[in-house]
Amino acid sequence: MISDDKMPKTMLYLIRHGRASGNKAHILNGSRRDVPLTGLGFKQARELAKKWKIRPDVLLSSPMKRAMSTARVLARKYRMKITREPLLVEQDCGDWTGNNYFKLMQAHPQYFFYDEGTVSTYMVRVPGGESWAAICHRARKFLMHAKKKYPGKTIVAVSHGVFMHACWSVKNKIPAPEVYRINIRNTHWRRLEIYIGFE
Repeated sequence: MISDDKMPKTMLYLIRHGRASGNKAHILNGSRRDVPLTGLGFKQARELAKKWKIRPDVLLSSPMKRAMSTARVLARKYRMKITREPLLVEQDCGDWTGNNYFKLMQAHPQYFFYDEGTVSTYMVRVPGGESWAAICHRARKFLMHAKKKYPGKTIVAVSHGVFMHACWSVKNKIPAPEVYRINIRNTHWRRLEIYIGFE
């Protein structure tokens, strides 16, 4: 049996895209509204590229416009190509796509996670869309794919807030709603180490 210190580690840096149309107004874009970055979002992406010091071996992105536009600034900096990865897309918000998060929370509290019974964090399920359980399943599938395809590599992947929370939840065994205490703002990132033993 290989000891933990001999196992190759895949270093994964997950970055949330820059500010996109609808983010400020708390609109659920999900995977059905392929909205662009705002002016601020492009500025955030450029600032991210200036500050970013970790050269990736692989640059992945959700194929959605807001993620691809964010990834392009890193692609230009490191003169490398972007690999589109469909598993990185945001939650499918189903029938709620294009609606205000807080209005839905007030109208349909039974669909939301609650922290200590009072503060909503995010959706357990979505009518006609992707449940939290389904997103976590997809996150696990992505992490397993990354482990197998890029063993020992440094991966930078541009994705979306809910999917990033799901990856963090799956890898570190932090359930919802606790995982949503981690605030992932636009262009913020999280590092995950994926060991060969991860399943």
